[in-house]
Amino acid sequence: MARRVRTRAGVSGLFAVLFFTVVLASTASASNTANSNKPYSVVLCGTDQAGCTATNPAVIGPGGTATNPSTLTVTFANKNKLGSGIKLGSDNLDVPNVNVPSPGFSVTGASALLSDGSQMMPCPTVLSQQGPPCFYLLGGGTRVGFRNLNLSAGATITITMSAVTPLPSATACTTTSPCTWSDEAKQSNDFSGTGNDLNSDSTSAYGTVTAAVVSCPKKQACRTALGNGGTSTDAPGSIKATISTSSGKTAVTQIQSLDFGAPLDPAKCSGVFSAHYEYGALSNGADNGVDRTITTSITTTVFPGYQQEFCLETGKPFTQKVTSGVFPTLAPAASTTQPDGSPGFQGLLPDCGTSPLQPLQVDCAKNPGVQQRVLNPDGTTTTVAVLPPGYDFRAGN
Repeated sequence: MARRVRTRAGVSGLFAVLFFTVVLASTASASNTANSNKPYSVVLCGTDQAGCTATNPAVIGPGGTATNPSTLTVTFANKNKLGSGIKLGSDNLDVPNVNVPSPGFSVTGASALLSDGSQMMPCPTVLSQQGPPCFYLLGGGTRVGFRNLNLSAGATITITMSAVTPLPSATACTTTSPCTWSDEAKQSNDFSGTGNDLNSDSTSAYGTVTAAVVSCPKKQACRTALGNGGTSTDAPGSIKATISTSSGKTAVTQIQSLDFGAPLDPAKCSGVFSAHYEYGALSNGADNGVDRTITTSITTTVFPGYQQEFCLETGKPFTQKVTSGVFPTLAPAASTTQPDGSPGFQGLLPDCGTSPLQPLQVDCAKNPGVQQRVLNPDGTTTTVAVLPPGYDFRAGN
């Protein structure tokens, strides 16, 4: 079993330990190459993520299920000349073909706020080309057919999709090898006819990332980073995180993801919640880096009610800080179940201290704790936590 940690960002900002590698370019759709003839763009992006491009792919949660799906957005834009009369009427969007154990990718639903204030719905059995925008789930959700988009030149529509996604992987949908969607667009609202295809332009972004991965050689430290925002201009609650792992006696693989598994339980973190949380794992089939110390940093775009705290989920007991009473106290972390079904522990991290320890401080050579809390000049916060050897995690800030 891999050594793992999960953290989350929250009302009391929570923290996660994950590792990040440089996001590389996603590839363009195989079926649509850049072309100035009847141009349009299609951009996949993560929830609360902005500015996705071919070199800044969508970051979404791995391990999405039918009952707890991952989410992402797709934005279609008609790039034809104003007054040309060329419309983007319909589109077939295909999920990435990922060579990993089941589950792979499949879309389970779509939604968008339409101009009349209603929500996009599944298409009726008999489609009317004069009806509102709608969608079909085709091929078990491996293809999404958007119909009646009816976008005039210059118009756009952003659609949120829920999806089943692969588990965190060291080889698939990583920052060094993003997974790639593909699509085909037509002028007709019902995706019929020939010779009325549109061509995606160079601003389209088809890449999707579910993990950042790095190899950590023995006796060497390593570092990763991953994020869906975390600056003052990004969506409230968005984060960017880094994991720095100390050297160790054995080589390990480090995987970092965002939003893996069901959200952490706020009731087990003194009411702290977050929009996004982080997961990290060390694995090598042997000791899983049990002698390595993990230091993780999460920068959060604050939101109403935010408090700068760090919520940790891990497989080993630890001392938590409880703030839900009249006075904050230290107590054993609450029992929980981790995303893989194994037993774990969850709670807010106290601050690191040195002997003699002050109230609400712990010795971070023995117990996970918060090392630093920073209010950045742009109004974001950065929280740094340290996990001593032997601790794995899932966390948020």
